[in-house]
Amino acid sequence: MAVAVVVVFVLLLLLVVVAVMVVVVVVVVVVVTAAAVAVAVALAMAVAVGRASIALLC
Repeated sequence: MAVAVVVVFVLLLLLVVVAVMVVVVVVVVVVVTAAAVAVAVALAMAVAVGRASIALLC
């Protein structure tokens, strides 16, 4: 009986560890995606501002 309890406890612990790892991976993916989007938007805005300033100067 004690062995069964230990096995169940270890399985639950593994389940929790896997769940935490999945959450961490999802958070990292979301953060990296958000950062990439922010960089892309910043670059697009910089290009737009550059073109506008060139158009104004010419």
